[in-house]
Amino acid sequence: METHEGVRLDTDKWPDQSLGGGYFSDGGIYTSDESDYLWILRRTRTWDEIDVVKANTETGETDVL
Repeated sequence: METHEGVRLDTDKWPDQSLGGGYFSDGGIYTSDESDYLWILRRTRTWDEIDVVKANTETGETDVL
């Protein structure tokens, strides 16, 4: 926070994707108590494919669960 630097998460997969759960699941983005990871719902525009992504907040690396 002191440096005001951001980390870009590697979440690109589909051209028309959205991150988050829309109007349910508390927005589809969850944090850990230590803020070292985020869990994000990633979906196509048509909702026919959905991933649960675990993102490292320090490196920006992601894993599909």
